Amino acid sequence: ILLAIFMIQVLLLHKHWMWTWLDHPYLKYVGRISYSLYLWHLLCIGVINHLPSVPLIPRFFLAIVICLGTASLSYWYVERPFLQMKERLKAISIVSPSPDRH
Repeated sequence: ILLAIFMIQVLLLHKHWMWTWLDHPYLKYVGRISYSLYLWHLLCIGVINHLPSVPLIPRFFLAIVICLGTASLSYWYVERPFLQMKERLKAISIVSPSPDRH
């Protein structure tokens, strides 16, 4: 129920000053790479956790940087090209209808 209330507030009050932070370019970028971030975060955090000589707080920030960097690379070099290919294939299928198979 709380999540539904939150979503309604965001949708209805998105122009209110309290919610404008969601329109910040950095947050929009994190939203863009969120699927890649979801895919890579456990691997990155697991690698960072094998650095016992690094104190906990720096390790936390290092994990954030490594996760964001890995997700960005994955988005720009893997996910985005496939999304572009999907759009090209969609445009081709719209232009040339499939022949009837009777």
